[in-house]
Amino acid sequence: DIIENNVNGILVPVKDSNAMAASIISLLGDPENARIMGEKAKARITKKCAITLHVEKIQAVYQSMLTD
Repeated sequence: DIIENNVNGILVPVKDSNAMAASIISLLGDPENARIMGEKAKARITKKCAITLHVEKIQAVYQSMLTD
């Protein structure tokens, strides 16, 4: 849900060290793509995991408990 393959990161199969190594080598060979993916990853995390979102959700829970 957070990582989009080859958009803001690279997904590899679990316990597949060859795939992990190939992905790392690929990123090392294309630093511009690595930079772009890193920027997209940061933007996605900032949007999806912002502290204000969590605070709003917690406030909503408390508010619903007070009004019940």
